[in-house]
Amino acid sequence: MEPEEKLIMEGEEEDELEDEPPSVYVMKKTLAKNPNLRLLILTTRDGIIVRTTGEEKYAKKVTSLLVPLCDKANAVFGELELKDQISFFIIKTTENDYMIHFDPNFFVIGVQKPGLNDIGNPIIYGKRKRKKRKYI
Repeated sequence: MEPEEKLIMEGEEEDELEDEPPSVYVMKKTLAKNPNLRLLILTTRDGIIVRTTGEEKYAKKVTSLLVPLCDKANAVFGELELKDQISFFIIKTTENDYMIHFDPNFFVIGVQKPGLNDIGNPIIYGKRKRKKRKYI
């Protein structure tokens, strides 16, 4: 009787996966492929957080910052028809790289540490201010 129960439970899990929106699938696939992610957020087009993998407070901060940018980018590029491909727009800053996936109803926002250069240090974009030496 136990093997039958396991089969029923496996069938229920498959049904649950079919009911999930495609953006949740994108979220899970991205988490599986990218171990450097610090945070992954699934949000509606209005900025309401549906799911997150990290702190709610930080997720709200990132969402409020990036959703208006997502709307503008979506207006410029339009809906991309990539069928089975998962594509991200990447915004690189000195602290984090923000990855944004557009879906008809949702945005999937990923936050990860910046990539490393050849030496192993984080890549820093923009000019650094040099400290002036004081001669005595």
